[in-house]
Amino acid sequence: MTQQGDSLFDGFAAFKELFTRLGEEIREVRVQGQAGNGMVTATALATGQIVDIAISARAVREYGPEELSRMVLAAVQDATARAHRTALHSLEGIVGGPASYQDLLDYVDGINEELGSGSTAMRTPPPWRR
Repeated sequence: MTQQGDSLFDGFAAFKELFTRLGEEIREVRVQGQAGNGMVTATALATGQIVDIAISARAVREYGPEELSRMVLAAVQDATARAHRTALHSLEGIVGGPASYQDLLDYVDGINEELGSGSTAMRTPPPWRR
C-alpha cells in the first residue's frame, strides 16, 4: 500500500474507533422527561427514541384526555431534548471539545465528497479541530 493509502486507512480506522466509542456510550443512556409535576414521565434513549411512557393514576383521575395528551407531549419533548443534550455531551467528550451534530455530519459529508472526487486522502480536519 502507498503512503497515501496507509494514511487514508489510518484515518478511517480512527474514525471507526470514534464512532464505536460514541455508539457504546449512547447505547447505555436512558433519560427521563417529566410533565405535570412528575405525573407523566417519558423515557428516551440517547438517540431520541421513546421507550416508555408512564402516567400516574392521579393524573388519570384529575385530568381529561386533552390535558393528559398535552402532558404526554410535554414529557416526550422534555425526554427527547434531554436525550439529545446527553448524546451531544458524549460526542464532545470523544472529540475533545465543543461540537454539534451538524459538525459531525458536515465532516462525514466532506469525507464522502473527497472520496467521490477521486481524492485518496482526507485533507480537511474536522470542524472541531480547526
